[in-house]
Amino acid sequence: MAVVLALAACGATPVTPGGVGTSAAGDSPATAPARARGVDAADGPTSIPFEATSSSAFEARAKQAVDRMRSSGAAAAYATSLVLLSSRVVETGYPTDDLKTAFSSYAFRAGPTLTGAARAGVVTTVDGVRHPVELMSARDTLAGVVRLGIGCAGTSGGACPVITRATLGTLTLSTSRGRALVPVWQFWADGLSTPYQVVAATEASLPDLPMKPLFDAYPADVLSAGYARRDGDRAVVAGIMHGTCDTDLVSYVLETPDLVVVGGDTAGFTGACNAAGVVTPSRIPLAAPLATRPIVDVGLGQVLGEHFA
Repeated sequence: MAVVLALAACGATPVTPGGVGTSAAGDSPATAPARARGVDAADGPTSIPFEATSSSAFEARAKQAVDRMRSSGAAAAYATSLVLLSSRVVETGYPTDDLKTAFSSYAFRAGPTLTGAARAGVVTTVDGVRHPVELMSARDTLAGVVRLGIGCAGTSGGACPVITRATLGTLTLSTSRGRALVPVWQFWADGLSTPYQVVAATEASLPDLPMKPLFDAYPADVLSAGYARRDGDRAVVAGIMHGTCDTDLVSYVLETPDLVVVGGDTAGFTGACNAAGVVTPSRIPLAAPLATRPIVDVGLGQVLGEHFA
């Protein structure tokens, strides 16, 4: 599944969702359909219906997400440059609990034999475009990770793996230009069965998206999306997050020329519930082609990836 990309225009005018009303391309106004009949989570739906006319609570939160994407510089960065959407650290599992604890705490260190020089590199997108980047040395890459955690001094005598060697490889990661082959240092320590991998490109040449998530409260009937992917030119599939007892579930969208904000709505429930979480897909039609606009979650205001994380 492909991660969607970002576009250039930054106008504030919403595009009416689902092809209803006047689109960005100047389509003729159309009559809005009746409200879709939502589905109840207790019925175990395999999909959630899309509703073209969103609630006022969803609209308000979606506009907050648009404002945050723009004010943080994330919308502009996504549209104009190559930025990294995936984490810079890629973990593939650990054979022991001690190793898992140490690496999750960044409590490891470079050994005296660790080598791997800084050099020029490239990030290659799925369309074959090569973007030059500057790669850090293996030691500098590792140092940039270790500074995020407690380090070996904070382990109170616990395991402190020593990184003995590093090899330069690539991983397919998410960027603002879609999935791309990104250079990574693959680090090895005694006991590891798979490498601990970290993006080798400097943050100056391959920056992270300058996101500032929305953490304030919003109405409980507004539902976040956990993932999103392109579905043709004029639709996306979004995973709507909800509880096992929620009723009248529908999905919504707010489109602007530079962003697509997705999420959903529920009528809630009465009585007791185990409150377990579920993610159910919904196909959401768009008024204008998705092109390179990012898909954004209405809840946190962050760009969505193709998998639920």
